[in-house]
Amino acid sequence: MRSCYQENPVRFRGYELFDPGAFPVPAICKKITWMVTHPEREPKDEDERKQIERLKTQMEWIKQKLEEKKRH
Repeated sequence: MRSCYQENPVRFRGYELFDPGAFPVPAICKKITWMVTHPEREPKDEDERKQIERLKTQMEWIKQKLEEKKRH
């Protein structure tokens, strides 16, 4: 049994199954503002995301130091 379309509860293999209907809160409707075109390049988990942020911070720091060096 893949799904249940019963509106009234039905016993099945020791379980009581039924279709509860729509989720009781309003739907989340927002405009998509970013589309993933290369999912293989996206971070796999939160640790990878944090590592990328640290690297971006370090790269920005290096750019600032190079700009300061050019000015002097």
